[in-house]
Order: sequence, then structure tokens, then C-alpha cells
Amino acid sequence: ITPGTATNQVNEAHTFTVKVEQKVGNGNWTPVQGVNPTVTSTPTPSSKTDNCATSGTDANGECTVVINSTSATVYTADAQVTATVSGQSITRQTGTSPNTPNENGGTNDATKTYVDLRIKLNPLQATNSVNDPHVFTATVESKVGNGAWTPVADGKTVIFSFVTNTAGASFQGGNTCTTGSAPATSGSGQCIVTINSSNPGTVVVEAETTVTVSGEVIHRVTGTSPNTPNENGGTDDATKIYKAGSLGDLVWWDINFNGIQDAGEPGIPNVTVRLYNNGTCSGTHTATDTTDGNGIYTFSNLGTGTYCVEIDPAEFQSGGTLQGWNASPQDQGGDNTKDSDADQTTHQIQNISIDPVNGPQNDPTNDFGFDRDGSYTITKVQQTDKVDFPWGNPAHVEDIGIRIGEPISFVITIKNTGPTVLTVIPLQDTYDPSYLQFTSATPTPDSMTSTASTETQHWNNIAPSGGLQPGQSVTVIVNFTGVGDTTTLGPQAPCNHFPQGQEACNVAEAKDGNNNGPTSDPDGNGPLGDNNPTGDVDYLQPQEAHDDVRIVNPTAVALADAGASMDASGLRLRWTTVNESNILGFNVYRVASDRGKVKLNTDLIVAQRSGQASGASYSLVDSNYAFGQHATYLLEVVKVDGGAESQILTTVDWIFLPVTIR
Repeated sequence: ITPGTATNQVNEAHTFTVKVEQKVGNGNWTPVQGVNPTVTSTPTPSSKTDNCATSGTDANGECTVVINSTSATVYTADAQVTATVSGQSITRQTGTSPNTPNENGGTNDATKTYVDLRIKLNPLQATNSVNDPHVFTATVESKVGNGAWTPVADGKTVIFSFVTNTAGASFQGGNTCTTGSAPATSGSGQCIVTINSSNPGTVVVEAETTVTVSGEVIHRVTGTSPNTPNENGGTDDATKIYKAGSLGDLVWWDINFNGIQDAGEPGIPNVTVRLYNNGTCSGTHTATDTTDGNGIYTFSNLGTGTYCVEIDPAEFQSGGTLQGWNASPQDQGGDNTKDSDADQTTHQIQNISIDPVNGPQNDPTNDFGFDRDGSYTITKVQQTDKVDFPWGNPAHVEDIGIRIGEPISFVITIKNTGPTVLTVIPLQDTYDPSYLQFTSATPTPDSMTSTASTETQHWNNIAPSGGLQPGQSVTVIVNFTGVGDTTTLGPQAPCNHFPQGQEACNVAEAKDGNNNGPTSDPDGNGPLGDNNPTGDVDYLQPQEAHDDVRIVNPTAVALADAGASMDASGLRLRWTTVNESNILGFNVYRVASDRGKVKLNTDLIVAQRSGQASGASYSLVDSNYAFGQHATYLLEVVKVDGGAESQILTTVDWIFLPVTIR
């Protein structure tokens, strides 16, 4: 049986040739044809094709047996045959006497050694986060016959390649390695490659190598036969799953500035958010995202780590989306999905942990709230006052009043002093109809309401079309006629012009019937909304402005002289009449700055020429006048016909210079 010894790699067929010869006397060895040798392989091979049993020996006395093995093993082949030689039945078996060598030779049993090679990957299954390098270790081992699996020598090349790569991974430092090279250990039969990916997906890696084992050149690839598992082990391709995390997600307009995402509060688009691969937003940011039409931003494909996000500081500068906006209070309400998470000063959200493998994989709770404050001023100026300058000094102005029946005008001005558009500006103008009779206004009011003592004109919206832009003003002119004498009128809040009282107060307020002030729209007609008071606008606080007017009743009582002077008795008041034909007498009152009124005479001061067309002179000492006190003295003229009228006799200031009229 030949060959006597041989080596094959597994899954490679091997042929044993059996030859039967005979010898008669001194003749030669000649082939025996037509016999059927029995060939036994120990152990039983994985497969066997026995032509000796089926066809027998040919004219050369030969037949064949083909075996194969799927594992490294040593096979011993034994052949036995019985043939008739010159009438003699003779049986011979390899490896046994008398089939031992003699002068013509002989044979032993045949030996076939199968060798194998395998390559393994570790780990076979693993999950990593993106941007997290992953190491594959390849182990190459050989086996000879019945021996154990042993590491191959150092320096054998292993080539790695991607079978599947939906993550777009790449090899770090190349896709080949050699056994025993660092960081693997010499003599281990191992080598290492590293892959990484910045995207989620699945990566399947195979490895292949070619090694000569006992003279047999063997090539092995993971995941293919004969490198599949058998009794001696094996390996498949390795699978790596890359997972990515994300964080976000909202920049919104916190209309009521409570730091909580309330129903109806819209997102703010076109805001740039920056991402840092550390927890404190230090160094250089690694990515940016701009909020969409709903105010959403998202950073995806994140690996395991601690992150920080911040609003780009340029957004708060001139031309930035958040110019003029204020950050909402941080961490309000106890619901992290509904609050504003950023520091109000730095506009940063720090220490955000992402772990795509172990969790949290995604964190959409990193929200920024902002509100944009509008502002405005309101002024009211009475345009028709008549004044005098006592002693010719412009620093001392005396309001001499408007006569009953004369027109009176007030100008109300509202100026937008903030960065937002004022879309709706309601206005109310309140006055006392006992002294002021409304005649007209520009623009015309929308309605009027009244109480027992006041009337109020209402304008629903005095803002121009498109809203009152930053820096712009709008003006309303309100016209009245004076209908009541304010000489003895006490102070009307909130007016407190000097001197107090003797004036009718007119109050303008920027508010509507629900006590809401003007509405402010942070982006005008921009993407946040449609200038709807119930949509993307904010109500500003109401404000008021006021002015007053002195209204006097023309008197028929003419005074030739009036004034005051100080002497040892006190403040001496004097007046001289021109005509007393309808004068019965006089009363004198001191009116202090707090509008307290004191009658100085106990009994009526009787007119000296009552009923006559001539006049007379009078004086009265106010011994209780306090030095430095501001006071106004009123002269009440009691008429013969039962009427009475009052006029200012004189005003005394703290510099003690009397006002004298002639």
C-alpha cells in the first residue's frame, strides 16, 4: 500500500494505492488481477471511496481507496487480500508476517497525517458608541495530526476587511497586522487592529491569513469553510454595532418669563447653538446647529461623553437673532422637560451626559428660554396754558389760566424706546367733565365711558399700520373747552403741579379695558407669528402721563391795586376797588400749599361804597402767616344781587416778595 507516509491539509482528498503481486518458484513478482483487497482506515475517515472493493485489482494488480478528513488526524491504512496462487489460497495483510520485507521487498501499513489551520476573532459580538475605538484580536493556530491546536509563529500576516459597513467605519492604523507584534504578545499567535466610526450602524469584519503547516500551504478566512466550527473549534466573522446618542432640543420664547414652556409659547428659529466635547464649554466648540422653524436644534451622532451647549454669543450682538432678548430663569417648575436649563448669564447648559450603549442615549431636555422686553414712554402736555412771569423773572412762572369758554388742547405722545415692535397701543384719556368739555381728538376715539365724576375717551389702537417700530413715536391731540372755574378746586390726583390745586387734571393711560398695556412683538412680522395679540406678542405694563389746566371765570370786579407786605403785625394784605355798585362785601382766604383753606375774617368785610360807582381801599393783617410759607390769598367778592365770585388777591412765596397788580 502506497504511499507509506504522507501529509495533507484537511478537506484535501488522499489516495491509497494497493498493489497485489504473486511469485511462483524462482519466477518474478507478477500482478494479480481481479482480486478485491480489503482496505481498513483507522480511525474512520470523514469520507472514503473504495475502488478495491468495487472494481478489484487491474492488469497491474492495483486498485485505489480515496479518503478525506475534515479535521487534523493521523490515519493508518491496512490492506488485506486472499488470492489463489498455483492452486494455493494465500492470504496476506500489510504490516504483518510473512508480508514483511524479504529479498523481493514487502510493505507495512500506510500512514496519512492531516494538518489544519484556523483563525479566530474576538470579540465576535460587541456594541460601542460612535467615536469609541474598537479593538479586534485575531488568533491564528495550527494543528498537526492528533496534536493540539498551537499558536503559529510570529510574523504571520492577517488581513482584515469589511463585509458589511453601514456605519462607515474605518481602520485606524491600517487593516493588516502580524502575529506576535505589539500590542499582542510574542508567541501568542495573535495580532490586533482597531476600527472606529462617527456614525451609527452595523459593521461586519472578516480576517484571513495564509500559513504553511508541515509543508502544506493553508489559507483560512473567517466565516468560510473549513474555518467553521468543528470538534477542534473555529470562528465566524465578527460583528460590531455602533450606536449614537443625541442631545437637544428647544430654544423658545418664554412669553410670561416664568422659565416654563407654557402652551402656545413658540420656538425661536435661526438661533445658532454650539456644542463642546466637554462639560464646561471650554476651548473650541466642535459643532454648531441652527434652530429650525419650530426652534428645534439637535446634535446627533454623539459618542459616550460629557457635553456642554451654549448659544453663540454673536446671537446677542447687533444683528443677532437674540439681540435685546433676556434669558429665562433657570430650572423652574420641577419638570426638566419643560424648564429652561441654561445659565442666565453665560447662556450655557453644562455637564450633559450621553452614553449610547448604557444610557442615556438621547437627552432632548436641554432647552433655552428667552423673552424680549419691549418698552415705551408716554407724555402728556397741555398746549394752551397762559402764564405770567412775576417780577419779570422767567424762573418764577405763574399760571394765569384759561378763561371759561376758551379752547384747551393736550398732546399725548407715546414713543417706542425698546427693541421690539409695538403692535397694538391702546389709549385712555380721563378728565373731569365739570371743568373740561371734550370737543374733538386726532385721531378720533373709538368709544367713551363715564362715571359720576369722570369721562374717559378710548382708542383701541393708535399704532400705525405694521406697528410702532423701535425709536418711532405716535401722537394724539385731545381738544376741550373750559367749562368750570378751577380757582377753588382742590388737588386732583395724580396731578401735583405747583401750586397744588386750582387746576383740572387730565390723565392719559396706555391700556385697554382689561388693564393690558401695549403689545410687543419681538420679531415684528417675522417667523414667530402674525402680530396676533393672542399669538406671538407680549403685553407690556400700562403707563400713565398727566397734565393739568387752570380755568378761570372772567370777573366783573376790577381791582385798582392788590398786594401784600410784611410789617410788625404780620402779613398785611391790601386791595383797592374801582366800582362797588354791585359789591356788598368781602371775605379773604389763605390757601396753603396743601390746599388747606382758612378764612381770615370772622365777619363779612362790608364794602365802603356799596351801591356806588366809585371804589375804596381795604387792608387785612394775617397775623398767623408763618415765615417762609408759600400761600395764595383769595378774595371772595359778595355781590348785592346775591352772587359771589373769587379771584386771587396775591401769592406770597418764601422770598417774601409780594405780587402786586395794578
